[in-house]
Amino acid sequence: MEILQKVKDLDDVLVGYRFVCPGCAEAAKTNKRLIPVHYITVARMARFPESEGRPIWEFNGNEEKPTFTPSIKCEIDYFDHLHVCHSYVTDGQIQFLHDCTHPLKGQTVPLPEYDIKEWKKANQKD
Repeated sequence: MEILQKVKDLDDVLVGYRFVCPGCAEAAKTNKRLIPVHYITVARMARFPESEGRPIWEFNGNEEKPTFTPSIKCEIDYFDHLHVCHSYVTDGQIQFLHDCTHPLKGQTVPLPEYDIKEWKKANQKD
């Protein structure tokens, strides 16, 4: 297992990374529709011009202790509430900002090792 999973385009070119967000994983314990994975784009996808205008993050190149800038903000509007996860990822640590709506807001924790297949098996029973 690893902290980051590489995301490649159809031409096998690296375009981004995925990682498990521990704050969203906590929220997913009560909301089974939430998959706690953040996708970070680090390059444009040449085959998909519609990717133009979407955010691109800077990456320090260290897959063991990643840093992405600027901050990462995900908002998911569910029928009954708005889920917000806003964080900085620096040197393999994820710092959750105070506008998060999950239990880890205001805390800094290490990024966990990534194995989405195992997570789905353990948490997506229904």
